[in-house]
Amino acid sequence: MIDGAYTLESTNERRQSDNLCDYCGAAKCFVKKRQTRTNKNEIGAAVAVRKCIGFLPILNFQDAAGCEGDFNTCRLGLSWAARLGIGKEIILHQRDKLYGRAVVTDIHTGVFEKLAKTHGRYNHLAIAAARKGESLDLHQAMINGYGKNWFDPLKNCSFIYLSLLS
Repeated sequence: MIDGAYTLESTNERRQSDNLCDYCGAAKCFVKKRQTRTNKNEIGAAVAVRKCIGFLPILNFQDAAGCEGDFNTCRLGLSWAARLGIGKEIILHQRDKLYGRAVVTDIHTGVFEKLAKTHGRYNHLAIAAARKGESLDLHQAMINGYGKNWFDPLKNCSFIYLSLLS
C-alpha cells in the first residue's frame, strides 16, 4: 500500500523491480519480519516494499582497509550517488559481515580520470596505504576491484565521502 492505495503488478513487473528489504541493512525492522512471515505462509499474495523511510542501504567493500574516521569510496557509475544523499546513514559490509555504520558527508560525480586527481588521496585504500608508508595507484585498484574489461577511466564514477559512526 502506497499512500492508502494497493498496487497490482504483473508477474513481469514484479521480476523487474527488486524488493527494497532485500537490500536493506536495518536489523530490527518490523516490516521485514512481517513481510517474511507473510510470504512464507503463501497466502496468495506476495508482499514487496518499494519505498521505505527506514531503508538503510548496504555498501559492499572488497577491502575494508582505511574505512575508519572520514574517508571516501569510489563507485563506478552514478547509481550510488542517486541513491544516497548527504546525511544518509548506510551500513558497511564485507564478505557476509556487516562491520559498521557510516553517514554520507559529501558526494562528487564525474569522469574518474578527472575526479581521481582531487579525491583519490581521501579514498579508504589510499589512506590505508599511506599509513603503511606506501602510495596507492587508485586507477590500478579500480581495475583490480572491477576488472580491466569493466573499468574505464573515461566513464563516470561517484566519490562518496563517509564518516564512520560505529
